[in-house]
Amino acid sequence: MADLSTDTEREIASFVREWMAEANVPGASIAITDRDEVVYADGFGSRDLASNAPATPSTLYGFGSVTKSFTALAVLQGVEKGWFDLSDSIAEHTPAEFDGAGEVTLHQLLTHSSGVPSLGTSEVLIARQGGAGEHGIPLGDMDDVYAHVDGAERERDAHSEGRFMYNNEAYVLLADAVERESGRRFAEYVDSEIFAPLGMDRSRLLSDSLPGLDTDDEDAPDVMTPYRPGEDAPEEASLPVRELSHGPGGLFGTVEELAAYLRYHLSGGEPLPDGSQLVDPDLLARAHEGHVETPSGPYGYGWRTRKIAGTQLVGHGGSIMVSTAYVGFLPEEGLGVAIACNIGARPHPTQVAEGIVATLQGEDPADVVPYYTYHDSIDPLVGSYEAYAGIREATVEERDGVLWVTLENGIDERTVALVPENLEEWQFRTRTRGGRQSTVEFVETDDGIDLFLERLRLHQA
Repeated sequence: MADLSTDTEREIASFVREWMAEANVPGASIAITDRDEVVYADGFGSRDLASNAPATPSTLYGFGSVTKSFTALAVLQGVEKGWFDLSDSIAEHTPAEFDGAGEVTLHQLLTHSSGVPSLGTSEVLIARQGGAGEHGIPLGDMDDVYAHVDGAERERDAHSEGRFMYNNEAYVLLADAVERESGRRFAEYVDSEIFAPLGMDRSRLLSDSLPGLDTDDEDAPDVMTPYRPGEDAPEEASLPVRELSHGPGGLFGTVEELAAYLRYHLSGGEPLPDGSQLVDPDLLARAHEGHVETPSGPYGYGWRTRKIAGTQLVGHGGSIMVSTAYVGFLPEEGLGVAIACNIGARPHPTQVAEGIVATLQGEDPADVVPYYTYHDSIDPLVGSYEAYAGIREATVEERDGVLWVTLENGIDERTVALVPENLEEWQFRTRTRGGRQSTVEFVETDDGIDLFLERLRLHQA
């Protein structure tokens, strides 16, 4: 396709800037590609606040769980090389000895359907190395990782088998399997077998500090400074470098280079310009296919499929606490989107990317993107309320997508969650102190919004 129209570029830029202002994002970068080339790329805000250095399409960010599709691609290359069969158990290729390791297959690990729940290794390592806290779990090397995984054998049983349970440990084991079969460190394998053929020269599975991160040199490389959300403003933070988590979340790269990766997937695995082929197209198609149903859409091998504005979006998000990102492609439209920022942002770049996809389809994100549709409905309800003569007061807050009402009367305080029943009519349900279901309703009157909760009528202040 040709470059985006000026109006579409303005809509996207305005949408991104509004998100950054709402989420207090220091810097963000975006690239949109078609099957042949980047059709739009821009940076917004600052990759480093102290120097006010601008974010650009070439800024290096952490992409977190976007890494999973690269690990899955490495496993599929191993299948083509004869190292693996997707029905092989993980015990055939690693020292895993947890109960059922001989039954858990590579396919199940790729799709988070092994019956092993999340065991928290990524959370422990990100918190430890990002300076957010210490859990006291020994995770200094792969021996510790296997001890941690093997020690959780009671976590997998008949109640958990077959469930979709997102599991970073699965991709730690898959990366270790590739490392053992290839005879190379996983980072070296991915660099030579995936990054280099795609021309992703700056991308890496990070094992050390980012180049130029700790220097004030104005000629330093274009690299993000990591931030965590602070009470009033973003706070500079440590970078969680996690070699043990290379498989599930070690990728650092640029949106420009991730656009090249998306073009490869849009091609369906066609040979690269030099005639080489990363993996057989039929194997690549298995990565994109939805093998397991999840609340957020079918999950393949490091990819999840959603419908946005009537079109199929295949993608994955990622977070390392101080950087969040998303990449996705639209097979029917021949377009791909990569977005990243240098903070743990909410809304996540996943929702922003879906909004950009809606814009590309000529739709208003508030009409077709679940996050924005939901918040468009509930945001007017947030605020302070009071009953007759101010004797009872209430506060309505949104926390992680859930509305909560806190009631006060000077004697006691009570907080309840509101479960939507009919968002268009602002009707919710909750539970009374006696355990009975109760209807909660918001009504727009000539004077504003009123909240009806049990015996109370409260008016929005």
